[in-house]
Amino acid sequence: MTNASVSEVADFAFKVIDLAQHHPAHVQVAGIGLAFLLLAEHHKANPQDVWTVLGNVRLSRTAQDNEHYRALQLYVKNELEGR
Repeated sequence: MTNASVSEVADFAFKVIDLAQHHPAHVQVAGIGLAFLLLAEHHKANPQDVWTVLGNVRLSRTAQDNEHYRALQLYVKNELEGR
């Protein structure tokens, strides 16, 4: 997980969110959450550890300065807000 670049992860997240946007908010969150838990289990990654790392990365200067990450933030804000 730590070998993935911020750009690579943000681009993949964009694809997931783009597919999810056609569903109600509660289905988006539950579906992506379930997929996350199943993938973490399958790859023998502790979900809490993954969440902690992602939270730290999200707040890092590397992410904040990354154009892919910033574009993802804007996409979520402008495309999903209020749904």
